[in-house]
Formats: sequence, C-alpha cells, structure tokens
Amino acid sequence: MARCISPARLAQTAADTPWFKDLYDLFAPVREEAQEHSAEEIDRAVASARTTRPARQPADRQSSTAYKP
Repeated sequence: MARCISPARLAQTAADTPWFKDLYDLFAPVREEAQEHSAEEIDRAVASARTTRPARQPADRQSSTAYKP
C-alpha cells in the first residue's frame, strides 16, 4: 500500500495556534516538491540520509560530553 502526503486540516477556531499555521505554511514548498516523488523514492532518500549522517544528539547532551581540559 502506497503512503501519501496529505495536508493537515486547519480548524478555524480561536483555539488555533498561530505558530502552527506559520510552520505549516513554511513547509508548503516541501509538500509540493514531495508530490513529484513516489513514496518509495522518499523512503530510499530518508534511509540513505540516515545511514550516511551520524545521529544528532540533543544540545544538552553535546555540552555534557564535550571535552573539558
């Protein structure tokens, strides 16, 4: 079964948070570009990126493991 990317439903109530809509709008170009690729292509790209880049540590972990003379 193929997965697809679908837009989130944006409710128009006073409870909506402006930062979420801003974030959603910010990623509009990414969603549009992703529609040009199949789910398999996206899965392969994500898998490749995960195997070629080391996992990032949270900032607080990085500072606690930093070298201290």
